[in-house]
Amino acid sequence: MTVAGESACSPVGATAYQLQGVGASLPGRDGPRWVLRDVDAEIAAGEIVAVVGRSGVGKTTLLRLLGGLLPVTVGALHLFAQPVTGPPTEAVMVFQDYATALLPWRTVSRNVALGVEQHLGAAERRRRVAEALQMVGLSDRSGDYPAQLSGGMAQRVQIARALALQPKVLLMDEPFGALDALTKAALQDVLLDIQDRTDATVVFVTHDLDEALYLADRVLVLAGEPGAVALDLPTELPRPRHQLRTRESEHYLRLRYRLGQLLGPGTS
Repeated sequence: MTVAGESACSPVGATAYQLQGVGASLPGRDGPRWVLRDVDAEIAAGEIVAVVGRSGVGKTTLLRLLGGLLPVTVGALHLFAQPVTGPPTEAVMVFQDYATALLPWRTVSRNVALGVEQHLGAAERRRRVAEALQMVGLSDRSGDYPAQLSGGMAQRVQIARALALQPKVLLMDEPFGALDALTKAALQDVLLDIQDRTDATVVFVTHDLDEALYLADRVLVLAGEPGAVALDLPTELPRPRHQLRTRESEHYLRLRYRLGQLLGPGTS
């Protein structure tokens, strides 16, 4: 977490995450089961990286390793050159289940303030909350309660709560997977705008190949059992991106075809 007045931006060209031979095993009925093995990857500061692959390949496990919510079984995992041995203060996780992530008895602004209210004075807390709500387009809904919000608005509140912490890293597990197509597209553009304004590093898991390509600077494809990086694909799509023009470009379509060939008709 950054302190008042401190920038959340990272040095240009810096490495955020470095994974060397990372493996993770989870308990099973017949003993430990390897979910990931020999994962090597680097994620630059300020980069947006999508993680895709079929169900059960270890995408969410990888995200939890990055967030320090699961221990690395073998290998080395560093964030800004420091070993990840628990939840890093620089990283915040945003989950798909916005319905249970918000406290129904708190207003929007008080939900956003949840992570900072024990650490900041009232004036700085109000400033952070107002800034976060402005970034997600909910400044006029600060006094509403979760029951008064649509699904898309509720997810914006959860993202705003993460932004109030001024993280250097946003980790997102299928953040828009439960939303309708129009709401999903709108929030994708909100995320791109937030990343452009904060220069945060974003790593997100998705089953949607179009979402992965539209948002990401790079797509990591996990495959195998246990899972490993089968493809590290730079998108090289220009910014700003546009929901129609970007998705209709020849380069985008070539990337989409390549991912489709590798993963098949779907990734679920």
